[in-house]
Amino acid sequence: MSRTDATMAAQGAAAGGPGGAPLPGRLAGGVSRIAGWAVPAAIALAFVIPLVIDSPFQLQMYTLAALNAAVVAPLVLSLGYTGLLNLSHGTFYGLGAYTTAILVTDHGWPFEAAMLAAAVVAGLGGGLLSLASARVRGDYFVLVSLGVTIAVAQALANLPDLTRGREGFFGIPALDLFGLSFSEPVTAFYLCLSLLAVMYLFLHRVTGGFLGRAMLVVRHDDVAARGMGIRPLAVRVTAMVIGSALVGAAGSFLVATVQFISPADFGFDASFMLSLYVIIGGMASLPGAVVVAVVFTLLNEQFRGISDYRLGLVGLAVLVAVLLRGGVLRDLLAPVLARSGRRDGDARR
Repeated sequence: MSRTDATMAAQGAAAGGPGGAPLPGRLAGGVSRIAGWAVPAAIALAFVIPLVIDSPFQLQMYTLAALNAAVVAPLVLSLGYTGLLNLSHGTFYGLGAYTTAILVTDHGWPFEAAMLAAAVVAGLGGGLLSLASARVRGDYFVLVSLGVTIAVAQALANLPDLTRGREGFFGIPALDLFGLSFSEPVTAFYLCLSLLAVMYLFLHRVTGGFLGRAMLVVRHDDVAARGMGIRPLAVRVTAMVIGSALVGAAGSFLVATVQFISPADFGFDASFMLSLYVIIGGMASLPGAVVVAVVFTLLNEQFRGISDYRLGLVGLAVLVAVLLRGGVLRDLLAPVLARSGRRDGDARR
């Protein structure tokens, strides 16, 4: 691929929500604008949910949906924008959660300091893993990240003096953030939704700026990136550090919300499912990843009676996303905008 081709591919992907062939011209811009405004608007509207529902179970379900969306969103940087198939995202989520649990339970740290430490630990882990991309790429990087996931999961399960072992981490005290207690279901919902809102706005700025465009160029062609003065390794490390630090902070919110964690929550299955959410939503589509994470979380909680078929349904969704190319959200909006564009053209003629 030439430098010009790589640049055009990155620009088309940024306009159309990459993952497949870029959408043409005005259609790509229309899809991007609608998705870019619809999801933030939906997040804002979600703040009224506690005012219209009374069921504690439903409120907890929406709380978990917001938290899961906040966990999935940072993965868009490494998987979607830099092209690193990272199967350790759930591991860094677990590092953040366990760091917080250990510090607040065994050492009496305040939640705010423990959350900062969790972000630092997870960010360092992501940075170290991303350095492997200087030596291995593609399938081999997947194997490296998988090895890290397995190793960390085994460490969490077999260090009972530190992590409480396979039985899980019990006895986590009630936590609060700047005086707002996670013990209150409504407050916990607002805190998790606020986390999602802050992460979404931050990631939107990152992916829409120079760093996001640099990531897309690196994803398509290292040689073209170097020709433009971009250092591919530095870009990949930055993407991994940011994404891992953010998911580490989300791990702190998990600890504060449910007050129990176990190694099984952060193994290969968790990382694999998080990656599937990004793939289904559109590889570098931040709105798509958030929407898919919320929908699947709500469906999973609402239809626990068919939990045996959950993986089959997810597999079917992946096949649909691959066949549609570019992600479900983008392709659901594309026909609507195409018809609207044709009507406008007919009217002008």
